[in-house]
Amino acid sequence: MIRPPSPQPAPEPTSLSVAAGLLILTLAVFGQILTHEFVFDDLGLVVRNPLVHDLNRLPELLGADYWSFTGHPSGLYRPLVLLSFALEHAIFGLEPLGYHAANLALHAAVAWLAFGVVVKLTGDGRLALLAALLFVLHPVHAEAIAPVAGRSELLAAFFFLLAWNSHLQALSGGRRWAVLGWLAFFAALLSKESSVLLPAALLLGDAARAAPRAALRELGLRIGAEIRGGWRRYAAYAAPLLAALALRTYALGAPLKPAGMAIGFVENPLIAAGPWERLWTGFKLIGLYLLKLLVPLRLTSDYYFDQIPLARGPFEPAVLASLLALAGLLALAWNWRSGFAALGLVFLLLTLLPYSQWPFLTGSLFAERFLYLPSLGFCLALAAALQRPMRAWRAAIALLLLCYAIQAAWATRFWNSNQTLFAHAAEVSSRSATAQLNYGLELIENGRDAEGAERLRRALAIYPNIGPAHVALADAHLRLGRIETAEASYRRALRRGADPAVVYGQLGLLAEKRDQLGSAEAWLRRALANDPAAREPRRRLAAVLVERSFRALQSGELQAAQGRAEEALRLAPDNWRGWEASGLVLEQLGRSAEAESSYRRLIELRPQYARGRIHLAGAYIAQGQDSQAERELRGALEIDPDLPDAHYGLALVLLRRGQKLPALEQLRIVISLSPKFQPAYQAAIQILESLPASENTTQEAQKLRQRLNALFTTTKQLR
Repeated sequence: MIRPPSPQPAPEPTSLSVAAGLLILTLAVFGQILTHEFVFDDLGLVVRNPLVHDLNRLPELLGADYWSFTGHPSGLYRPLVLLSFALEHAIFGLEPLGYHAANLALHAAVAWLAFGVVVKLTGDGRLALLAALLFVLHPVHAEAIAPVAGRSELLAAFFFLLAWNSHLQALSGGRRWAVLGWLAFFAALLSKESSVLLPAALLLGDAARAAPRAALRELGLRIGAEIRGGWRRYAAYAAPLLAALALRTYALGAPLKPAGMAIGFVENPLIAAGPWERLWTGFKLIGLYLLKLLVPLRLTSDYYFDQIPLARGPFEPAVLASLLALAGLLALAWNWRSGFAALGLVFLLLTLLPYSQWPFLTGSLFAERFLYLPSLGFCLALAAALQRPMRAWRAAIALLLLCYAIQAAWATRFWNSNQTLFAHAAEVSSRSATAQLNYGLELIENGRDAEGAERLRRALAIYPNIGPAHVALADAHLRLGRIETAEASYRRALRRGADPAVVYGQLGLLAEKRDQLGSAEAWLRRALANDPAAREPRRRLAAVLVERSFRALQSGELQAAQGRAEEALRLAPDNWRGWEASGLVLEQLGRSAEAESSYRRLIELRPQYARGRIHLAGAYIAQGQDSQAERELRGALEIDPDLPDAHYGLALVLLRRGQKLPALEQLRIVISLSPKFQPAYQAAIQILESLPASENTTQEAQKLRQRLNALFTTTKQLR
């Protein structure tokens, strides 16, 4: 009997074909981000960050806190991430496409480097390919890839895995590879702080490579042997670590936590928790991370207070489930005779450790982007479990990868804009105060004040001490015309910890709307006293002082009018109405030359403001400069031909220069535009009576006198 030939093993994938395939998959699933806007933290890190807008500021950038432009130290030092933004800004400006393309390229490169690491560790190209496919398609990576701000995760993982590849290559000989590994480690540390775990990962990998069939209990013994036999190659990584710490100390003033760094309660409520709550919540968080890896559904950008309630004890269901899951994984790995599966699980738990909140508190209690590098361990362990030479398993693997791709594309679509992102977060993270706050602010920004106010009330119901929510809610009431409610909300915001400068400024605006300019001035002065650099209160205080200057001028209080105008211009030198008030006051004080300077500045700021040219002509007339006055008056009439003041002033200038007929023509225009302006009648009558007598001039003068008498009689009766 002829036996059928035994199936041949599939050929090992080549590195270049894997790179091309991973790039194609990345573009197919995540490529939609090429049409996305800047969202959320992108706006702060790129759009509003002056450090990345000018390559001449690179020395300043390399010595800056990651969030330095906000004025609040974050304790994060990631200069390579900021440098990547600066280079992209130099090429693409503020066009998001280039930044998103860089994220896609980095994700594909990270997956390719992951493939290289697993190949070098296991010698099994198919296992490495499966792990890389699981990694490149995993939906939990959406938060690291879709926003530009995810760059720190991508860049750190890229250099982390480049260093690991170089380390494994150096084991086969070649000091150049070792040097590349040290440099890559240094770059990883300057991209994200958690990269400090690389030496531990190298040690784990070398132990698993030396004992590929070892269970976890044997892997521990192998780690000890690796330390005894090759401690020097791990100790060499101390040099780039110390160099990175030195740079960090130079930039932040401290190697670890800089002075003045504060973690917000809303972002990480463990800041106010005790040690036991921190312990049990850490277990809960690890369990939730494992769940997101196993079942990547209902992904969201927001896990702030109170989306994940703190754990109060070990018997809470979520804590118990996490403890059982961890115990089960460790028990499985303890006897699972695949060193690489054990390596994957240990790598996962090792790289999750910083995000358990046990070693130190992070700026966020929980975030899906934190899973970017740890997920490689999960993908390696899952690939080891799924790698079976059976068609059923192949079909299951293909189905799993397809499900990953579909869910990843679905999760990525919500990062299209702030509106879609915040709407999705508000739905999925319904217990998060900031999810409701951000969506409420976005609704208000889009003119949906009533809906936005409702979201803000939900945010305040979750956590009443969000000062910005009270301010935004008050702003919404103000726009909806609810003046009394708005004032009460502003005062409540002060009690709830809102920025006093912002609240005082808004109370000043409220007083302006009520025409209580004295009260508005007092509130705005308080706002500037709290924050002298605040631009909006400064601008509004200048506007209030200008308005008060005009009113003082109308009531004859020239000294008060002058003082307010001068202070307004010190606060806001580009306030054109301030220069107008200044000029009018100086004219009233008889200081025409100084008034001329004020009016010139007014025209520089508002060249199309015709009345400014009329004011300047008045200053010229007072100084006897009739030709300059005529020029400005004709310039005003070019801007607006229907200004009676300009025609009348031009008539007076022409009359002073003996040009009676052109002056008379200007007066006729004034009378047609402003039939009740008596001085125009009087001047026209005087000109007509001074001309040689004729039937036409006599009749016109009589008609004008009759109309003037009628106006005089009407005015007298009204009095």
